[in-house]
Amino acid sequence: MPSDAATVPTVKIRRVIASPAQRIFDLWTRPELMARWMSPYPGAVQCDVETDVRVGGTFRLSMSSADLQCEIEGTYVQIERPNRLVFTWFGPPTQNANTLVTLELKALQTGTELTLTHEKLPTAEVRQGHTTGWANMFDHLLVEVG
Repeated sequence: MPSDAATVPTVKIRRVIASPAQRIFDLWTRPELMARWMSPYPGAVQCDVETDVRVGGTFRLSMSSADLQCEIEGTYVQIERPNRLVFTWFGPPTQNANTLVTLELKALQTGTELTLTHEKLPTAEVRQGHTTGWANMFDHLLVEVG
């Protein structure tokens, strides 16, 4: 019998953003920029960020709202500026499962198509929580890009 993880689809979000790929890539890799938009919660963004952006380097996020807080850590697996960023995503929100996030950026005449794929989520409930969390983060990202 397949495990729950084997039957849970990945989270996949695609957006077209009216900004160049390099700017969007910077928003995902520069801690001072990440802190302004990276939060899975609606409303005001509160995020402390530490990064070492290199293959094998790590990051740490402490994201909070008035009532909630989550800690996430990860390791950069692949960095192809400004087209692709792959990193692990690990912490209590993933039930401490080591999951994988792939960010793909494709230049368009109108801006950049951003596709986020989050794989290896352990349960359907964790997948649903990340679907909501990533959607909120993308809303914050769109506000930051303006």
